[in-house]
Amino acid sequence: MGSFYKDRNSYRYKFIDHLGKTRKLSFGTIEPSKNDQKYVDTHVMHLVMCRKTATIVNPKVQLWLAEMKGSPLSKKLAEWGLITDAGKSTLEPYLDWFFNQKSKTWKDHEGKPEWSPSTVRSNNSTKNYLVKFLGADRELHTITRGDADDFQRWLRSEETRSNRPAAITKHIKRLRGWFSYAAKKEWIKENPFDHIVCRRHIDRDRIQYMTVKQAEQVLDTLTCNQHRLFFALARFGGLRMPSEANNLKWPDVDFDESTISIEPVKVNVQGRTMPLWPEIYQLAWEEFTAWQDSDRTDDYVIHRHRTINRDGNSVVSTKIVQHVKSVYSKVGLESFHKPMQNLRTSCENDLKRILTESQLIEFMGHTTKIAQDHYRKATAEEYKMLAGYWRKTIVSDSLERTPVNHFQYGIS
Repeated sequence: MGSFYKDRNSYRYKFIDHLGKTRKLSFGTIEPSKNDQKYVDTHVMHLVMCRKTATIVNPKVQLWLAEMKGSPLSKKLAEWGLITDAGKSTLEPYLDWFFNQKSKTWKDHEGKPEWSPSTVRSNNSTKNYLVKFLGADRELHTITRGDADDFQRWLRSEETRSNRPAAITKHIKRLRGWFSYAAKKEWIKENPFDHIVCRRHIDRDRIQYMTVKQAEQVLDTLTCNQHRLFFALARFGGLRMPSEANNLKWPDVDFDESTISIEPVKVNVQGRTMPLWPEIYQLAWEEFTAWQDSDRTDDYVIHRHRTINRDGNSVVSTKIVQHVKSVYSKVGLESFHKPMQNLRTSCENDLKRILTESQLIEFMGHTTKIAQDHYRKATAEEYKMLAGYWRKTIVSDSLERTPVNHFQYGIS
């Protein structure tokens, strides 16, 4: 804490700043009251602490700074670096700091970052939209509920690529969480996005199924074995692509036991072991023998189109996805949305016919609720198959198998 003292005819306030230097503020010949002294000391010490820890300036202190803007006291604090960039009280610096905490600093009970790289990428899209709309230098405490409503309306416009209801809901939910943290820390008075009702939107029209025949046509059209294996792992293995292909290595593939071990790529999701399905086995074996005969030092299953990301890790580039997508139009799949997601969807809808629910959950690595909302959907083949059943045959068969409770139906 600082201290007030009298120097000849002038009253001064002395404190140690964030650099360890002694600073003095002059208050003239009139002695400040005890309340004023405590007020100044509390606010200045708060600014010093914010500069030391790179945290958000309290809204009360921000209002105090705004009230004395242009005064000699304000100029001195700015000269010493206590106002300029005093913490991360503006929008973009706060979000950069928050993202860094989530993706690198803050850990869960297993020591893993709270945000995976894929989560950071999706959250970056929300951040970029908000910064574009409000401005990077917008002070947090000045963002109002009206600004939040205007931002939601702007997302619905044609100016953005995220004007679908499901995408807008995701953006708003993320923002509510980010500003909720700032509100709990009392860096802002209230969460400006807290009043917006986030209804659950699932765009089931974008869930599409690729038939086995269409998948075989794609495999026949692809000329590179790496591209064919990448496609088969997604369509017939149900891997999340390209994220689960990043760390997939040949020691994870057990040809004797016909299994593939998949490392987790999502937070709070465990790794899993899936069968080495026949559609994948032959392609994987050809690539495995080619790897054994080559001089390559790495043991990645998907070794083509790899790049180094911002974290310094070797990952599969999206170029391989573009190569696979370029073949779709040749086999009549021009309108196949979400090409990697729906390959996993197609695998899920195939396996649900032959596996139990517990097996399906274990192999695919998601819950039944997620599967029902985002993956499972009746296919055209199932509609044709069910259309061939006579209702009276189904009902009569079920009645023969199940004893009738006459009292239940009021039959004497």
